[in-house]
Amino acid sequence: AIGSMGGTIAMAPQSAGEGLSPTLGAAELIAAVPQLEELGEISTGAICNVGSPSVGFDDALAAHAWATGQVAAGADGVVITHGTDTLEETAYLLDLLWEHEAPLVLTGAMRAPDDPVADGPANLLAAALVATSRAARGLGALLVMNDEVFLAGRVRKTHSFAVDAFVAPWGTAVGRVIEGALEIDWLPAADRAGALARPECPARVAILEAG
Repeated sequence: AIGSMGGTIAMAPQSAGEGLSPTLGAAELIAAVPQLEELGEISTGAICNVGSPSVGFDDALAAHAWATGQVAAGADGVVITHGTDTLEETAYLLDLLWEHEAPLVLTGAMRAPDDPVADGPANLLAAALVATSRAARGLGALLVMNDEVFLAGRVRKTHSFAVDAFVAPWGTAVGRVIEGALEIDWLPAADRAGALARPECPARVAILEAG
């Protein structure tokens, strides 16, 4: 199952000469990657379609509910496309709530679809390969970018333009997509903590920035 939440991977001009905005849905993203048909039956869904700075808790919880519903309906894995600016935060929240063995994989793009070297199609294909891999089961939420696979709780975005913008501080990616298959390099010694109960009314936390 592939669900879309907007971001650069889904951006296109509303009309000729206008700036980019998130307009493409999951079905349109999949149409640009014909190799996805080789992986099996794919269902799609639109969770939201916004720039990543506009993703809120309601959107992330809607993604969790949608992904859970897809697994309940028989999906072997779930992919969610998302803008990269807040991709690590959404991935972390979903990982805290994810209680299924099925992989929940988040991905996005650093370059828009109309860029001559757009990275979105390759990232989507890599994410789908991970989502269908038995090696990814039980690892919770994962973030896949640039053929690298990160645990959701151990990844950071460190660059605004580079396609290899995501890294794992104090460590490295847990795996890579190599020639169409997931290769796991290492896993933490400790097991994942149990999933948290989904919050019905998240607390409001004020953050004050001191210059």
